[in-house]
Amino acid sequence: MCLLCVAVLAACVPSSRRQVSLPRGLATAQLFACTEEVLTHLRAGNQAWQPVSLRDDGAGVLESGDYPQRNRIGLRIRLQHRSGSDRAQLLLRGAGPYFIDLGVDAAADELAAAIAGCVR
Repeated sequence: MCLLCVAVLAACVPSSRRQVSLPRGLATAQLFACTEEVLTHLRAGNQAWQPVSLRDDGAGVLESGDYPQRNRIGLRIRLQHRSGSDRAQLLLRGAGPYFIDLGVDAAADELAAAIAGCVR
């Protein structure tokens, strides 16, 4: 495969974005603990969900499955939160072989709902 083709495909990683509503005053550590629990549960039913690879409570960032890398298979997330904020930003990438969409919109909805339910 030519390098240009690889670069074009890598730019087409299926992704989705959601805002997660949270209780006011929720600590980032609580949110991330809940998110790790949810991801573990989802992964038990679907191995496409990738385990947590980065958790930085101080910076308010949690990632799974080497999120920054574009050429990876699986459902990977980046969750950003400022401690005490009532919202978190959820970014999800989900590619199979040849960048096939693994259902990122449905996966993002499922994850956002599960996180919101866990922190309530």
